[in-house]
Order: sequence, then C-alpha cells, then structure tokens
Amino acid sequence: MTVIARLVRPAELAAVKAYCDTARLGEPTLADLLVVAESDGTYVGLARLSHERGELILHGLQADDAAAPALLMQDATRWIAHQGCWAFAQAVDVALLAEAGFNDPMAAVPEFLLELKVARENAGLALQILHKAAV
Repeated sequence: MTVIARLVRPAELAAVKAYCDTARLGEPTLADLLVVAESDGTYVGLARLSHERGELILHGLQADDAAAPALLMQDATRWIAHQGCWAFAQAVDVALLAEAGFNDPMAAVPEFLLELKVARENAGLALQILHKAAV
C-alpha cells in the first residue's frame, strides 16, 4: 500500500472530524490547514495547523501508519516555510519535529498555549511544546 499526504478539501471536513483524535489535535475547522495521509482512500494520518492569537500552531500528528508522520511533516513544513511556529509534540514525534527545525523554546511560551497543553494533558496526553523560529 502506498501512503500519500495531501491537503484536505473543504468538502472533506466532516470526514476528517470523524477521523480526528480531537483530544490530541483539537477540533479541526475550515480555518485550519489540514494535511491528511491516505492509503487506498482511507485516512491513516492527520496534521492540523492553525493561526491563533497571532501564532502559527502545529497541533500535532495523528498517525495510524508508520509512513504517515514523515509524509505529514514534509507537507506541513512546506506551509510553515520561514514562519515561526509552535508545536505540541508527543514523545514519539519529538525527533521528527527536531529534523524539521523544532526545538525547546528559547522564547517565552504564550500563556494560552500553556493552558491548552494542560487541558490536553488532562485528557491523558503527555505533551511537549516545541518552537521553530522564523528564518
């Protein structure tokens, strides 16, 4: 099976919401940039990027196939490009995000991101906040 990554079309939002682990990634909206990984027409991964309070945020990676995380990050980093970006990372994703330029924040983490991290950790997730500086 070949896994591909691509942007979500607006008409697919309901299907993406049904697939999405909202405890991990939050609730996808049409305002977000959503990248799915697919295999034979079935979702096997999702990355959600959003702009909130003036910050670009990668809400994390959801993957049900070993090939999906790298493909999702490859596509997502094209959209992040030279912008600064915050990311919520599970331990399994830290090395992949580091390859894409994310690391421990040198800048102060915005309060609303700390609050969001706590809310998601209360749902049973262990998360780390990473940052990619603008270039």
